[in-house]
Amino acid sequence: MMGFHGKILEVNLSNSTVSEIEVTEEMIKKFVGGAGLGAAMLYSRLTADLDPLSPEAPLAFLTGMFTGQTPFSGRHVIVGKSPLTGLWGESTSGGFFAVSMKKAGIDGIILTGRAEKPTYLFVSDGKVEFRDAGDIWGKSTSKTIEIVQNETDKKARIACIGPAGENLVKYACIINDSHRAAGRTGMGAVMGSKNLKAIAVVGEVGLPDVADEAKLKEHYSALLESVAANPGKELWHTYGTLMYTTQGYELGDTPAKYFTEGVFPVFRISGEAMLENYEVKPEGCANCPVICGHRVRGVKMEYESVASLGSLCGIYDLDGVLDATQYCNEAGLDVISAGVSVAFAMYLTEKGLLKDGVRFGDAEGLLEMLKKIVGREGLGELLAEGTKVAAKKLGVSEEETAQVKGLEIPMHDPRAFSGMALTYATSSRGACHLHSDYFTVDIGAAPVPELGVIPTNRFDESEEKVRMHVIHQSAKEMWNSYILCMLGLIGVSDAANFHSAITGESVTPSDVAKIGERTYMLKRMINLKLGMKKEDEKLPEIVRRPLKKGGTGGYSPNVKRMLEIYYRLRGLDDNGHPTKEKLEDLGLTEFS
Repeated sequence: MMGFHGKILEVNLSNSTVSEIEVTEEMIKKFVGGAGLGAAMLYSRLTADLDPLSPEAPLAFLTGMFTGQTPFSGRHVIVGKSPLTGLWGESTSGGFFAVSMKKAGIDGIILTGRAEKPTYLFVSDGKVEFRDAGDIWGKSTSKTIEIVQNETDKKARIACIGPAGENLVKYACIINDSHRAAGRTGMGAVMGSKNLKAIAVVGEVGLPDVADEAKLKEHYSALLESVAANPGKELWHTYGTLMYTTQGYELGDTPAKYFTEGVFPVFRISGEAMLENYEVKPEGCANCPVICGHRVRGVKMEYESVASLGSLCGIYDLDGVLDATQYCNEAGLDVISAGVSVAFAMYLTEKGLLKDGVRFGDAEGLLEMLKKIVGREGLGELLAEGTKVAAKKLGVSEEETAQVKGLEIPMHDPRAFSGMALTYATSSRGACHLHSDYFTVDIGAAPVPELGVIPTNRFDESEEKVRMHVIHQSAKEMWNSYILCMLGLIGVSDAANFHSAITGESVTPSDVAKIGERTYMLKRMINLKLGMKKEDEKLPEIVRRPLKKGGTGGYSPNVKRMLEIYYRLRGLDDNGHPTKEKLEDLGLTEFS
C-alpha cells in the first residue's frame, strides 16, 4: 500500500478503547486518501437521523498518499457530518500536524463516542494515551497548544478546539500549529461534543514507502525548479493571500457590507497596507517552497479573514480586523461563517429589523458580538446557530441569508464569476470557494490546458463553460484527497506524476479528474442520503441582486439555467440524483 502505513485508528472516547480499521488496496485505488477515502469509510455511518453532535457521530482526521512526500503536502482533512448544514462536513488545515501524524506511523484517526470528562489524546508512534484535559477546558487555542506540548513532547504537533467548540457553536473550527484552522462546516463543534479538547501527535516511525523513490525525487526537483521560475512565487511570498484583496476588488469579487456594495476603500485593508503599517513575519507549512503565510502582531492573516471581518462588515481598519481575527483564532471560530453571521446582523440592523443589533463599521461592536457568539449570550446565542437558522427564528426570508445549503458564502462574490456561482450551488459542503476555485481559471492564474480548461469571459454561462467547470471541479476534488494545498503552485499534470511515482501505477491528468469525479459523486450521494434536495442547489437573492457600482458589471448569475446543463453533463437526473449508468461508469454501484 504505497504512500500509506495502512493504519487508521478508531478511538472510542466513551470507553477509552483503540482499534484499527482495515483499509484495502482497492479502496485506496478508487478513492486515493484524505477526503475521498473518508467519504468511502463513513458512507454507511452517516445517516439522515444521525445527530452530528451525538456520541455515535464519527469525526475523522485523515492524511493522504502525498502527505510529507511532495511539495505543498503539509495538510490534513477532517470529515464528518456537519452540525451547521446537516450534510457532508469537510475542512482542511495546513501547518505541520499532518506530516507529524504520518511520521507517527498512522494515516488517520476516526473518533467516536463521548468522554465522560474533558480529555485530550497523546499519539506517539501510533500508540494512544487518554489524558485529563480538565485544567485546559475553557482555555484559548494557543494556550492549549502550549500546555499540551509541555505535558507531552516539545516536538508534538497539536490540533485543538477553543471555547467556541466547547460551547458547540455550529461553525466552531479546529486549530493546529497556532492559528492554522480547519475552519469550515463546524468540525470543532463535533470535537467539542465529544469532550475532546486536543490531539497531540509525535513519532519517529517516518513516512511510508513509495513505489519509485528515484522518480519521486526527480518530480520533486522539477516542481521546485518550476516554482522558483514562477513569477507568482514572489507575490505569494510577499503578500500572501492578501495580494488578492485589491485584484478581487477590481473584479467586484471582494464583497462589502454583507454583499450589498462593490465600492469601498480597499487599500486600507490590502496587502500593501499590511506591509506598510506592520512588521510582517513570514510563515510556511511543511513541505512548502513558497511560504505564503504572514503573521502580523502574532496573528495569521489571510484574505478570507480580512474580507469577512473587514469589508463585509464595513470595517476598513486593519487593527480592528486583526483584533477580530485573533479572537476568532483563539476561540476556535471559523472566520468566514463568523464574519457573514455578524454582517447579517449588521444588515438587519440597518434595515430596522434588529433594534439592539450591531452596525456596519463598528469594529468594537464586531468584537463584542463575536464574544457573545462564542459565549452564546443574547443575540450571539442565535447567531451561533448560523445565518440560515437565525433568519428562520427571526422571521427573515431565507433569500436574505448569504448561505448555500446552510454554509455561509465565502469572500468571492458569485456575481464576479459565473463559475463561482455554479461552484457555490453544487459544492459538496455548501458554499465552498475551493471545489472548484474556478475564478483562478478565468483570471488566468491557474488554467488546466491539459484537460481543456482555459480562461473565457468570466460571465459566460454557455454549455462549454459549464463543461469546463465540471472537469475542473472533478480534478480539484483530488486536492483534498492527495492532500495538497489549494494555493500551491502545482498543477494536475504534476499531481499525476507524483501519483504515478508513489503508487507505481501509470496515472494521467484525465485519470486524476476521473477519480475526482468518483469522489465528488460519492459525497453527493452522502448528501442526498442526508436529505439534500435539488431545491437546495441555488443562490439566495442577496447575492443575485445586480450591483450598480463596482467590478461585477451589473451581472446576475442564472444558476437555474447553468444547473440544467450541469446536471446533464454530470450524469444526474432531473432531481440531481446520479443515473444508474453514471454510477456504473464510476464504479459506485455498491454505494447506491
